[in-house]
Amino acid sequence: MCMFKKKRLFCRVADMDTIDFCRVLGKYGLKFEIGELRESPNSKITESSSKEDYIRKQHYRIFTVYVSEHKAADLQDELMSNHLF
Repeated sequence: MCMFKKKRLFCRVADMDTIDFCRVLGKYGLKFEIGELRESPNSKITESSSKEDYIRKQHYRIFTVYVSEHKAADLQDELMSNHLF
């Protein structure tokens, strides 16, 4: 019987933020799986969108993160402060 409950979080991360996201997960010592590179079918280029916004919307990866409830709250605070979510 486990003392601590683990939960799986599924995170959609822009491909250009993958390295930063992995660094944050490593800082907390979390186990994770990285999904294949995917392309969003509904991203459009508009006159007001920059090239970086287009790339951010276009390519992403799905991460599966195994984390306890306590670390999940700390992780969320860290990601919000780094503007990764």
